[in-house]
Amino acid sequence: MIRPNITSAIVLSAVVLGVLATPFSAVQAATVRLNYSNKKPVVTQIKTPAKPVVKAKAPVKAVTSKPTPVKTTPTRQAAIIIPLKGDVTQDGKITDADVALMIKMSLGLAPVDTGRADMDGDGKVLDSDVVLVKGIVNAANLAKSDINKDGKVTTEDAVMITQMSAQLIPTDLAADINGDGFVNIDDAVIVENIVRANATKGDMNKNGKIDQMDLVILASMAANNTTPNLVLGDMDNDGKIMVNDVVLLDKKLKGDMNQDGIIDRSDLLAVLSQAAGYTTPNLLLADMDNDGKVMVNDVVLLNQLFKGDMNQNGQLDSEDVTVLAKMSTGSIPMNLNLGDMDGNGEILSNDVIMLSRLATMTRLK
Repeated sequence: MIRPNITSAIVLSAVVLGVLATPFSAVQAATVRLNYSNKKPVVTQIKTPAKPVVKAKAPVKAVTSKPTPVKTTPTRQAAIIIPLKGDVTQDGKITDADVALMIKMSLGLAPVDTGRADMDGDGKVLDSDVVLVKGIVNAANLAKSDINKDGKVTTEDAVMITQMSAQLIPTDLAADINGDGFVNIDDAVIVENIVRANATKGDMNKNGKIDQMDLVILASMAANNTTPNLVLGDMDNDGKIMVNDVVLLDKKLKGDMNQDGIIDRSDLLAVLSQAAGYTTPNLLLADMDNDGKVMVNDVVLLNQLFKGDMNQNGQLDSEDVTVLAKMSTGSIPMNLNLGDMDGNGEILSNDVIMLSRLATMTRLK
């Protein structure tokens, strides 16, 4: 029987006591083995198994409730209505009906609406305001009356509308001049009235310009070879067509230096060149004062023909009246060189009246 060494017993006792003093989890993780081969106890530490990894749970997002939007009704501001000048019938457009009502206002036959009818801003409704509105209406009608789109309003346009109303050619609603939704004889009458109003004395063939062909036609009338047209051919207003009318028309052709039927800036420059001695004078066309010479005065006389030609298109028409009317009310900047018809240094309603009369009587082409 082998008796253990006293030293071994003491060591063993110490080991056992140490194990017992070790926490429970450590006791499980250690194994004690006594090696008596060398009569010495050997303690072998076995690795502690890794603790299982516990995955952390994803944090729970807090659920937040969205606030319910509160619908609010925006407060509407009262619309500011500015009355349309000239629209006295308050139908949103300026037509002959407005002209008729303004005439009654100017005569005291209808209540006066200065907000819409006082075109020149003098606080009253007078004939001058009526003239301004007529200019606007005429300009609008004129713009719509060029049915064949040749740049002018002639009897050909009225004929085309008549043909449309009779369904002889396709109807174009652009020919609805009075805006009633139909193209009929009423529209043709408006166009014919425009042609008559704008007809120029001497424009015998009504093609919108005065040239040598008109002179030939008038000469034929004076010789009793064709039926006289007193409206266009009676240049001296004596109720007859005679040689003197032919002479007056011939004078009216003066200034058309390039004989294109239009008196424009190119003609003015040509006369200026002759007056300065740069080119040979043409007394037949350039001698405006008939003094047998082409001088500065001829340039001045020719330049006066451009008074009132506000859009500088070589003719006096309702569009010029509209532009001058705007200048007289301060709507657009003034052009005294072209618009001061009476030469008083201002552009007022009197200038508009003068130009309106000229536009219905004469053209530069």
